[in-house]
Order: sequence, then structure tokens, then C-alpha cells
Amino acid sequence: MKVLNTPPRTDQLVTPDGLPGHRLRVVFYVLLCVAASLIPPVLEIANYPALESETLDFVRALGGLLALAILTLPVGIVPIALWVLLVMQGIATPFEAVGALLPVFVFLGYKQWFVWIPKLALRRSKAAPR
Repeated sequence: MKVLNTPPRTDQLVTPDGLPGHRLRVVFYVLLCVAASLIPPVLEIANYPALESETLDFVRALGGLLALAILTLPVGIVPIALWVLLVMQGIATPFEAVGALLPVFVFLGYKQWFVWIPKLALRRSKAAPR
């Protein structure tokens, strides 16, 4: 029988930068965010929902905003607040605001899922009693 030489503590098994496939996961996350930002134009091309009103762009943009918010929750609240500010002040249309805030969503989501949470998990596992 082969004996595996594994470390006794979980923090020795994984480090945030040393995960196998880390770069692939980051690229996949960025592609998911880009795909989510394309929801409003796709809804417009598909003419969905088939409503005739001035708020139609707003409703379609909310689809992309909701998808991006789900991918970046809870730090996604910051770009959502910026989106509301941009749209309500008339600085940008709902479509433009979703596209303009895509880098903010991606950056904050990356920091949350690939930097802050792994560091917090490692810190807690190091502090755990042995």
C-alpha cells in the first residue's frame, strides 16, 4: 500500500497563487463577466421583452446589471451604486453605464474571489487550533 505524504494542515495544501489552474479560473471568470455585460445588447437584438416604452432600455440594462451583480456579490454593490448614480444623473444611458462599469465589476470580483477570500480562508486555517 502506498502512503501519501500530505501535510497535516490545510493551509499547507493550498496557497492563493499556487492553485493548479488558477490562471484558467481567472480567465473563465473574466469571460463570464464579459458575457454578462453582453446581456443588454442581446436582449435588444432579440427584442425582448416586447414592450413599447421609454423604460425599455432601463429594463434590458437591468438584466446585465443583475448578472454582473450576482457574479460579484457582495462587493458588486459598489458598482451598482455607481451605475445608479450615472443613470439617474443623466451622465450615461443604462446600456453605456453597464459597459463603462464592466472593468470595475471585473476588478472588484477578481479581488474578492481570487485574493481576499483565499487570504481570509488561509488566515483562519492558520489560526485554527491544532
